[in-house]
Formats: sequence, C-alpha cells, structure tokens
Amino acid sequence: MRGRAVVAAVILLLPGRHTAAQLIEKDRMLESVAFPASQTHEGQPRAVFGGEMGLALWTLGGSAPLNSRDLQYSTTEDEGATWTSRGLVGSSIDQLGEYAVSEGSGSFALLVAPALMGQQLPWRLIARTLQSLGPGAAWSPQRTAVTGWAFTYTQPSLAWDVGRSAHHLVFTAKDGPPDRTVSVGSRIGYVRSLDDGVTWTAPVDLSGQGCDRPQVVVGPAGEVHVLWVDAMASVVRGRRSLDGGLMFGAPYVVAPMLDNLNLGPYDFLPTTFEYDYSVPYPSNVRFPNLLRVAVDASAGPHHGRLHAAWTDHADGVRGPFSGTTVGEIEPNESYEQATPFAIGDEIAGSVFSGPHSSDGDAWTFEGEAGRSVEITGAATVGPLIDTPYLNAEVLFCESPGGVVSRLGYAVFADPSVPVRPVILTLPRTGRYFIRVGSLAQGSQPYYFEVRDWTPLPGSAARDQRDVVAVHSDDGGATWSAKRRVNDGPARLDESHPELTVDAQGRVHVMWMDRRDDAGCGAWGHQYWTHSQDGGASFRPAQRLSSAPTHWFSRTTPFYFPGESNALVVSGGFVHAFWVDHRMPGTVFGDQADLYTTRVRLDGLVSAVVSRFEAEAAPGGVRVRWRLGEPASATRVRLLRRDAEGEAMIAETGPEREGEALDTEAVAPGIHAYVLEVRHTDGRTHIEGPIEVRVDAQAAGLAWAAGMPNPVRRGGALTLHVPRSGAADVALFDVLGARVATLHSGELAAGAHAWTWPSSPASMAPGVYLLHARVGSEAARRRIVLIR
Repeated sequence: MRGRAVVAAVILLLPGRHTAAQLIEKDRMLESVAFPASQTHEGQPRAVFGGEMGLALWTLGGSAPLNSRDLQYSTTEDEGATWTSRGLVGSSIDQLGEYAVSEGSGSFALLVAPALMGQQLPWRLIARTLQSLGPGAAWSPQRTAVTGWAFTYTQPSLAWDVGRSAHHLVFTAKDGPPDRTVSVGSRIGYVRSLDDGVTWTAPVDLSGQGCDRPQVVVGPAGEVHVLWVDAMASVVRGRRSLDGGLMFGAPYVVAPMLDNLNLGPYDFLPTTFEYDYSVPYPSNVRFPNLLRVAVDASAGPHHGRLHAAWTDHADGVRGPFSGTTVGEIEPNESYEQATPFAIGDEIAGSVFSGPHSSDGDAWTFEGEAGRSVEITGAATVGPLIDTPYLNAEVLFCESPGGVVSRLGYAVFADPSVPVRPVILTLPRTGRYFIRVGSLAQGSQPYYFEVRDWTPLPGSAARDQRDVVAVHSDDGGATWSAKRRVNDGPARLDESHPELTVDAQGRVHVMWMDRRDDAGCGAWGHQYWTHSQDGGASFRPAQRLSSAPTHWFSRTTPFYFPGESNALVVSGGFVHAFWVDHRMPGTVFGDQADLYTTRVRLDGLVSAVVSRFEAEAAPGGVRVRWRLGEPASATRVRLLRRDAEGEAMIAETGPEREGEALDTEAVAPGIHAYVLEVRHTDGRTHIEGPIEVRVDAQAAGLAWAAGMPNPVRRGGALTLHVPRSGAADVALFDVLGARVATLHSGELAAGAHAWTWPSSPASMAPGVYLLHARVGSEAARRRIVLIR
C-alpha cells in the first residue's frame, strides 16, 4: 500500500489524523537454508531494484571472506513484500570469491571474482546477466570481463549507466603469483563496457600501492566517480571522469580516514609489504568497514551532490606511562588466574607455539565505563623464529556463567613493522581481559602497554569507531567536514555503514550499532537514519532489527559478520538487508542468516519540502506544507489524485508555508495528494503522494469523490448521507435552473445512487451542478456531461 500522511515524526501514528501504517516494518529472515556441516553461514548481501522488481543475492558457505561459498539469490515482484527463493545463480559457483551487482531497465548484471580453496584466482572477473525475474528466467553464460593483468581481482564495484548502455567496474588488483601465498601490493583497477557488458576495455590503473575498497557511481550527467581507501596514507581518495570513463582527472583527497584498524575481526592490513597469506584468517588478514558512495540524482536543491560514508575513530593523545613493568605469573591460558595489571603499566611476557602445543597468556585489569584506553605493543625476535608475530584479543564483560566476549583484536609484530594500536572506550565498569598468543613457531617474547587515551577536540568520531559522512558539490574538488551520523553513546562501537540517496534527495544510512547492550556493547542491532538537508544533519536513528546479534566467542569470532550489508531505495520503500547471527535457544547461535526489512518513504520528508501532512477536517481534507529551501522555488501547486484523475486544489508562489482545505474530499474513503514545487532553473520537484482516510462516521453529506467526471448519460451519481432526514436532490444548469429532480422526501443514512437522467432530451452536453440537501446539511458537485 502506498502513501500515508507525511509527518516529521519518524515513528508512527498521529492521533486524530489518518490511519497510518508503521514506518519501519518488522524484520524477517529472507530465507532459511538447511546447511550441511561445511556450510554454516550466509553473508555479504547485495540488492538491486527495478520498479517493483527486486533481486537480493548473498553468499552461502564459509565464515571468512576467502572461504569457499556459493551465491544464492531471491527475487520480488511486489517491492519486497514477498520474496521467492531462486537457489544458486545458474549452476553452482563453488569457490565463490567476491561479487558486485547492478540493475538497468529490468535487467540485472553480476560480476563475480571466483576463488579456489580459499585462494583468489587471478586473471579474470566473470560477468553474467539476468534479463527478467519471471518464471524460467536464467542467467546468461559466464564471460570474462577483466583480463590483461596478472593479478588477483577482489572487491568489485559495478555501476550501470543505463541511458548510455555503459557498465563501469572498479576492483582491487593484488599483485603476486597465482597461488597467492605472498602479496606485495594492492591498487585500484578500472574497466568499462559500452555495449551493456558484452565487451570490456583493458584495465586502467587508478591508484598507487596500498589501496583497496573501491566504489564507483555515475552522476546525473554521466560523470564517473571512483573513491577508495588509501590505507598507507590513512585517507580516502578519489578520481573523476567527465567523458564516461575514457580519461580520469588527477587523484584527490576526500578526507583523512582514521580507521581503528586493529579493532574487531573485520580489519584490513594493507598489502604493501610481504607477508604470508597461508596463516589462517583472521590472524594477519584484517578487513575494514567498507567505504560507501552515492550520488544525488533527484530534482532537489542538491542535485548532483556526491556523498561518501565510512567508519572513523577519533584522533587523540596517549596518557602517561607509569614506569611499572609487570611480568607474567598466571598459568598458561588461565583466565581464572590471569595476571593483574593497572592502566599505565607495561606488560612483559613470552609465549611458545609449536607443532603440537600452543601457549597463551591471560592478563586482566579493572576499568570504568566510558574510560578510553590505547593498547599497543610489539614482539621481539626469539632464537627459534624468523618472523615475530603475535596476536592479542581484548576480552571483557564477565557474565554470571563466566563467559567473556571479545571486543578488540590486535597484532603485535616486530617494532619495525608499523601496526596501529587498539583504541577502546570501555563499555562498562568491571574486569577486562587480554589474551596474547603466538602465530610463529618457537618461543616469542613480547611486551605491550595499556594507557589512557584522550580524543582531541574537533574529531568527528568520539571513540573507537563512529560512522561519518561527507559530501561534495563540485565533483570532488572540495568536500564538507566529516559529520558523525550515528547518535548512540560514545562508549560503544558502530560499524558496517551502508549509504544511499532516494529520488527526493534524502540521504539514508544504516549501520551495526551496539547501544542496546546495557553491559558490554557486544550485542549489535541494525540502525537507520536519514537526512532531509543533503547530509548537513541527520534525524535521530531508528532501530531496524527486532533482536540483537552476537559475533564473538571467548577467544575467536564464531563467524565472520561480513564486510558489508545492503541498503536500497525503490518505489515507496527503503530496503535494508543484513547478516544476523541471532538464533533462539543458543548463546551465540549456530549459523548466520540474512534478514531484511522496509522503511516507508511516505513517512519522511525531503530536503525540498520539510513538512507535508494531511488530515480529515470539517468540510473536507486540510493539507499543510512547509518548504525546506523556498529561495529557489517559484511556484507551488497542491494536487489531488484519485480515480477521476488529477485536480488542482491550490496554487501559491514561493511562500515558505502553505495550507489548503479540499472541500470536495468529504466522501468516505482515501484521498491522495501531491505537492509540485517548480524551481527557478526549471526543475520540478514532486513530493508525495500522501494519503488521508476520511472515515464514514466523520464524513459529512457529500457526493462520492470517485464518481466519473465527465459522465455520460446513464452514469451513476452517488451521495453519502451521514444522517437520515428530509432530502431534496436535484440537477441544475449553469444558470441555476433546475433541470431534473433525483429525489424528494426522506433519505436514510448511507450511500444512495441515481442514474444520470436520460430526459429531458433537451439536456445537452455541458456543465451542470448536482445539489443535495438533507436536513440542515448541503452538498454540491460540479459535473460535466458528455455524449
């Protein structure tokens, strides 16, 4: 169902107004799959829509990004109200790596980077298309989209410029031999197709080394924007093409990216120095939350604005070191007898890892809720190893059952290897634990410190990780300051942002949020917010998920939460998809599933119109509106849309506020309205439709709004009578002369219908007036007779 009165409040019903549906629908599992023992995870969702048709895809299989997986998909033909499972994409794509999908005029394009036994295959990205969603629809045969580089291709991002029959594809190209045991660099590649994916250009290098996570979008004029993460410089960079991808301008800096790279299992170690990929994930291959990019293609005041979002941590300073060194005294891997230390101490110990045994040291300290700490350390070279390499897991929040949950993850390497520290704002007062384990063979000495840490003034983020957004109105030449999007407590972590812009110019962002875990901040929900002023400010966030999810066990992540979720706007809804680990009756669950929900767009307002609402009132429907930026408006028209067509109710100039009473909308039923705002540059913005229900009990005497008009001889004329009484119902010509009496006498309450009189024969086509009086109430209706 479309449309209900648009209000500024984000959740639900306004007393005395129309009956409104809930803004955010209850979430539901998209599909439940009976997993074999080797396949216990759904993740990495993508979704695209074309009108009411939609396609959702996700991976099925391994818990880490490089594990073997299949690609599943479901389709919808009713804007996501229901979904139909379609199974695998074509035949099984065993060993699936990563993929991208896009939509154009009802067709769907898919790019897949295959993998084998946890190793990415080099040389190619596979392209397939789906022409429709109906029964029997099938994916096209595979064809190679990228060749010419002896690299591994990962992290594809695809944009489809339908009007120009162009596909634009960016990806990360990782140097190294095909078995990918060693990587020495990563950079951003670009290819395009000008025949809807049939043929592709040779790859073009857009970046230097140490870059990853590219995103590509196409602007309203066909300009191609590519943004990516330069992990070595800790910035987001971009390039723009004004000729459809033939030539790109010089790289520019969007903003510093202060990603707390060692926090959580979804971090990223840039591949600018050699290291061993054979070590099991997530020991030394860590992934950041992905950069997200969108462009405003609306007719609103921010037309063409480029938006970007990612997670950022606050810049800050370290507290003093106490000068106290604490040595290990606990039995190996004993949390019950963990070695105590205080914030500000230096910790020194040694672990041993061999073919048949592995040592782990446990440490503990007392912390207060809201206190920020920095954890940093290094390994020292031992006599039996060549490459020092240790990991440290921050454990926290003892429960009555003795279970603790992992909050952060760090790597202590040789001091010559630059590894960022972990920055944590402690979520509760109590004991915290750190476990240190070796990834190398032999004895491994180490040290680390836990010091106080204070954010510097002016940081967009406030603690270890917040969602931030920026925008540019000049194609990336200049960017706004970073603005924090999430509004939860500063002591908790937010991650996995998704970003999109709807047809009214509203900016939507969703992310994983841990504000609802009163204790540890380990349980996460999905939250969503939107901006009505082009990203300058964001409304209070609303929760999308109905139950929390938990990703971490005591020492290792149960499952990989994925590197991304999905957020799409189509028709009357914002569609959200995410990976969820909830399962009833278990502590951490036994698998991850794909969940989805919808947010109704007709409960929101745009940057152009900051208020648009309607309510049933005595004598009709009252509609009010307020312009967000009236300076660019030249004319505002309020229109009613119903079965009779479109009727103009009011027209004003560029006044900031307006109000109108639709005196013809008095019959019981639903009445729909749109606001048309014309701008000085000729663009027209359409807000709505919004709908208001007039109940039979509240309606007055009225002719049915849905009657045919114009009407032919023999057409039905329907009158709604709220209360019985003496009645006179007649038809008059434009001069006021009575030409026919339809009823004279008592009329009972209810609906009464008459047939347009076929006589007298002298009644010619033209304009007539229907007049009804029942008791003290009167109703008139102008009507046109045609042959």
